[in-house]
Amino acid sequence: MLVISNKKETKTEPNKVKSIQLRFKVVRYFLNPLNMLIQIGFATRKKGKTALGRAMSHHLCNALTGEYPDITIDPAKAKISEGSLDLVMLEQVERAGDFITVKWHLPNRFFPDQSNWDDEVVLCVYDIEAGNAAINEHQVIRKDAHMTLTLPSVLCGKQVHLYLMLHDRDKRKVSRSEYLGKY
Repeated sequence: MLVISNKKETKTEPNKVKSIQLRFKVVRYFLNPLNMLIQIGFATRKKGKTALGRAMSHHLCNALTGEYPDITIDPAKAKISEGSLDLVMLEQVERAGDFITVKWHLPNRFFPDQSNWDDEVVLCVYDIEAGNAAINEHQVIRKDAHMTLTLPSVLCGKQVHLYLMLHDRDKRKVSRSEYLGKY
C-alpha cells in the first residue's frame, strides 16, 4: 500500500485552550448586560452576521488585556456601537452624588453629514464588576444639548463606567460609541 496521507497529530497546549476559553468567557460576561444596546449598535444586514458576533469579534481582537490567567477587559477600548453617525462634541461630564450630567456643543448652523437634529442620545452607565447596566429611560435628542440621568438604586454609590452613543429615529444608523470614563 502507498500512503498518500499522513496526518500528524497536533497537540494543543492545555494553557492555550484555557486561555481561549477564558477570553471568550470574559468578553461574554462583559457583553451580557449590554445585549439590548449591542443589538442596535452592532446590527448588520449582512447574511450570516449577527450583532453579538460582531461585538464579540471586536472585543476579542481589541479590548482584552493581560495574559492567561489574568485576562480582563479594558473598559476604554470597549465599544457598545460601531457606525458612521457623528457623535456630539462633549463639553462637560459630571457626577454629583447619584446624578450624572452630560453637556455637549451644538453646531452653529448645520449638523454634520449623516447626522440630524433628532438623533437620539443614549448614555449607558455600567458597573462592570457587578454586571449591572442602565441607560436613560427618557428620550434625549441631539438638539437638547444636555442630559441628566438619575442612577437606579442598584448603581447608587458605586463607581461606574460611562459610554455614549447615538442612533437615528429608525435605529438603523448609529454612531461609534465613546467611552467617557469612570465616575
